[in-house]
Amino acid sequence: MSSPAPESLNSESEGAQPAERWIACHECDAVFPMIAMKHRQDAYCPRCGGHLFAHREGTIQRSLALAIAAFCFFIPTVSLPLIQLDVLGLNSSVTLIEAVIELVQEQYWWTAFLVAACSIVVPFLEISLLIFVLGIALLERAGTLTIMLFRWWHVLRGWGMLEVYLIGILVAMVKLLDMASVTLGFGLYAFVGMLLMLLTMMLSLDPHEVWEQLDTQKTRRRSSNEDVAFVKEAGE
Repeated sequence: MSSPAPESLNSESEGAQPAERWIACHECDAVFPMIAMKHRQDAYCPRCGGHLFAHREGTIQRSLALAIAAFCFFIPTVSLPLIQLDVLGLNSSVTLIEAVIELVQEQYWWTAFLVAACSIVVPFLEISLLIFVLGIALLERAGTLTIMLFRWWHVLRGWGMLEVYLIGILVAMVKLLDMASVTLGFGLYAFVGMLLMLLTMMLSLDPHEVWEQLDTQKTRRRSSNEDVAFVKEAGE
């Protein structure tokens, strides 16, 4: 069964009603009113054809489940050996944290900082922030703090270079094959699992839907607080 055809927004369409919510195209900066979307429909910019937003049911629940799964993979990724080397009967293994410590001891300060930031700190913050924001959104308790944390998550998205780090590990393994026996550690399997969970989560997550949920809940809470304050003043 084919999915419904994509919708095209047009701010000058006939009979368009004044809208309270607007969306800007990320490609050409054109602004259009938000329209009601059916399930599995996508909206595209009529000027440049860029994708504006999509309507998917349960995206927040799926994204939260994938983020939790990624966090479960993150723990063994940083604590278990990534690779094990056997050179002339001498076995050696290293974890991600031990690699950073070794770089610091060898006084490769900037390399240690980049490895720690891009492969440990940023992924941890990115996953943790998203779990917190999506969890609060499902509980319908979003406020100013939740919106601020989601903005920070957008900033951190570009700094988690897990794919580049994985390619670096694979290149190093290929070069070491002629000198030693290389065995994949459980940490590397967990690393690949975490990467797959994050990639699947990014495909499932619709930031526009999250922003809409957060803004709606914030407005609802503000209205509720104003009503409570009015009732208290009237009672006094």
